[in-house]
Amino acid sequence: MPDNNNNNNMKDYTVAQVASWVKSLGVPNAAFVENEVDGDLLFSCSKDDDFIHLGLTGGQIKLLQRELGQTKFSSYKEQTERTLEYLQQENEDLARENELLEKRNSSLEKEVDRLRKGMMYQQHASRFFPSQYATGSKGGKKQHNDCSK
Repeated sequence: MPDNNNNNNMKDYTVAQVASWVKSLGVPNAAFVENEVDGDLLFSCSKDDDFIHLGLTGGQIKLLQRELGQTKFSSYKEQTERTLEYLQQENEDLARENELLEKRNSSLEKEVDRLRKGMMYQQHASRFFPSQYATGSKGGKKQHNDCSK
């Protein structure tokens, strides 16, 4: 017999499973079988009239609606919990990725600082040693004085 307390897919119940569940509540199930009420159809029954057509009394209707409401709530709660778990995992993954990106950014900032210092050194040195940093007419390449001559 189906267990509505642990069932995530009551909407997927067959006609026989619905009939068994209805019977477990003490409600006559013959009309459910005759009208081929499966889980999806059972969940779509929202009005008292839907159940009255199945020959149920007011008390039986209230019992079914209460049990269906609990089942719907349980399914919603379980789905919400799964979504929450997924989002928490996604958040942890993004936090790790962010940490890696921050480390990479820090490394790149250090490299940029090193290159700027090198450029500043070159500019400063070119003031004191202009002949070593002068550009020639060929492609703007630097000409270095050869001290060994």
